[in-house]
Amino acid sequence: MISDYEYRPKRPNYYTNQKNFINATYEAHSDMGNLKAEYFRDYFYADSVYKRLPPYVIGHSQGGLVARDMDMKHDSNDVLDTRIDYTNRRFWGIITFGTPHAGSYFAVNQDDLANLGGELFSRLAVNEVKNFFGNQALKTTMFKGLISSIGLKTEDLIDFVGTDLVPKMANIAAKDNRDPITKQYGPKMTTYVNDTLNYSNPNMPKGLFYGVEEDPLIWRISHYMITKDPGEYGDFGANDDSKLATNMEDFRLKLVARVNVHQGHINWHNSRINSFRNHSILLRPFFQPAILNAQKKIREHTVIKNSNSDAAIYLSKVNLLYKVILGTFADSNTTTNVIGYNCQKTVVIRRKPLFGNNDWTTWPVIATTRAPKHRVGPGSSCPSSYNQHYKVNNRWRRREITYTSTPVVSTSFVETPSDGVVLKPSQRAFPGCLDDHKREMNEKYDPLTGTIVPVGKSKVNHMQMRNCEETKAAMMRIYNGDGSMPYFFKLVRR
Repeated sequence: MISDYEYRPKRPNYYTNQKNFINATYEAHSDMGNLKAEYFRDYFYADSVYKRLPPYVIGHSQGGLVARDMDMKHDSNDVLDTRIDYTNRRFWGIITFGTPHAGSYFAVNQDDLANLGGELFSRLAVNEVKNFFGNQALKTTMFKGLISSIGLKTEDLIDFVGTDLVPKMANIAAKDNRDPITKQYGPKMTTYVNDTLNYSNPNMPKGLFYGVEEDPLIWRISHYMITKDPGEYGDFGANDDSKLATNMEDFRLKLVARVNVHQGHINWHNSRINSFRNHSILLRPFFQPAILNAQKKIREHTVIKNSNSDAAIYLSKVNLLYKVILGTFADSNTTTNVIGYNCQKTVVIRRKPLFGNNDWTTWPVIATTRAPKHRVGPGSSCPSSYNQHYKVNNRWRRREITYTSTPVVSTSFVETPSDGVVLKPSQRAFPGCLDDHKREMNEKYDPLTGTIVPVGKSKVNHMQMRNCEETKAAMMRIYNGDGSMPYFFKLVRR
């Protein structure tokens, strides 16, 4: 168990310097110096332990890049930053969690995220929808748990999406004032950051953990923005991110149901109008007020129906739009499959000349016909071509039947897995880190057997990985030194 080992975690900060890696790294370096001084001051055995077990860094997300940047500066002999004393190295090992080692589309596409959130809000918060939900009580429990946890009334839900969730969605990577630094690591990175991402210290023990989240990504990653931050849960307690996904799907189904309800009202009022108009001409003036009232009702129901339909359609595709912003679908990452063949029959008729020879290849073509193409399955083929000779008015003719096969292909994008913020390949792209030390967060600790057991496919998102059951298993992998991480990180018993 972790409690059996000598373990003194310290958390360096760089909160006041978020504009670039240069200042962020220096602040983290300075804070590490302060933490080292506190460690030596508070523990009488610190000197012997520090020499025997030199410290290492665990960095989550951007923190992993800052640690790697600091490592590069330690190795540069004061060339990159004279403020960092290369003779006073602060750590001797790096482990990262969900770090965008190859950059992040998410970090640099924050304007697109803001636009996505604004579009989501506008689809849900139009006056017709707000009035509709404000005038009718939701008798289902679809938002009961969520609303109770965030202290909202049902009629405030749509306002909440726009005023609370959308800004948090846009700042998930930026963390408000961190926006400038996050924009430095993306597909169009600066030379300086490129140097950091490509740098590898061959003498530095390295390990990494990466997460892969399941759909719908947008609601699973948003879950921890509207309930509690993962750090606010108990130890390794941020394990259920399905509530918001379930609630939003219920919300979409509710919108679809309301569309059908209002369409039913529209149909009923139309039938009333038709019945009124079927009366005799003499009686129609008496029904004109009722017809006008029914037409008004139809207009009202149509507005509400269209608003709900628009919102439901957008909710069905917002997760896909979110994944496009993440860079999940790259133009270069496609697959092409043959799904069948088009078969076309061509018939050519040749006629022997009056004074020609028997060489049919010299006979002139008198007719050519092509049948429409028809589809055959991928395991099928066109019939074999064949020829026929026959006489018309005692002159030879030749019919040539040819079947031409052309493949029908389907090209589709291959989805790149992610933790909801950083693509899997980027999380794994730590230069110099051995493949054996790159581990997916798909294990949990089993207290009954006292072992770490696999749980199949990872279902851990970028925020959740800071404090979930899989995090505990990852920490134990680090401390056990069982080969799944560099032996350097193994702790000794007290």
